[in-house]
Formats: sequence, C-alpha cells, structure tokens
Amino acid sequence: MPYGLRAAKIGSEKSKAEPFKVGAALIFKNNIVIAWNDTKGSPGAARWYPYPSEGTHAEFRLFTNYLLERLPIRGTVYIYRVLANGTTASAKPCISCRNMLTTLGIKRIVYTDYNNTFVEEIGRASCRERV
Repeated sequence: MPYGLRAAKIGSEKSKAEPFKVGAALIFKNNIVIAWNDTKGSPGAARWYPYPSEGTHAEFRLFTNYLLERLPIRGTVYIYRVLANGTTASAKPCISCRNMLTTLGIKRIVYTDYNNTFVEEIGRASCRERV
C-alpha cells in the first residue's frame, strides 16, 4: 500500500462516522496533513459552519487556514475509505471535492476502490490507472 494511503488509513481509523469511515492525507514538501470525516455529511456543509466542520468530507477538512495561506499546493491527496466490515471501498472524490482540489492546485489523487487502488491526474483530461 502506498505510504500516502497508509496515512489516509490512519485518518479513517480516527473517524466516528457510520456506516463507513473516510480518511484523507495530503503529502507536499515533506509535510503530511491527515483528516477524516466525523459524520456522514456533505461538502456543502462547509458553507454554513466554521471551517473545518463536522459533516464535511475528509478532503475538505484537509485544508485548514494554514494550508490555504500557502496556495497553490503542489502535492498529492490520498483518500482511504473502509466499510463497517473492514473492507476497503470506493473513495473516489465527489464532484464538489474534485472541483475544490483542482481549484486549490492539486494535480494528483490516489484513492481506494473495491480491491484496488486508483490514481487520477486531475485538472486536465482525467486518466485512471490501477496501482
């Protein structure tokens, strides 16, 4: 498992969400930031609550004010999703999270899928490849 996904898995282990837990990690310039979802929620919740808020996706929670001051960020985002039975599941970012990541300058995401890991280059023509 790639190092970044192991970091995202640590985030998922901190999540209290049910029925699945999602962790995300951002790796850039020798820095690692880890976030997780506390509840099943919508990225739209970030518009209504102080950032970061409960109910937002793990990808949104990665970006604190500290990171937002250092845009654009040239790093890779890793997303790990685990079901209640312990198996990995699809953690492909929703369209809102994908747009946010692209806007912030992220060019590459790595995420779990059922029994596989996928890498996508975003911000241009998307390509999926298995790792």
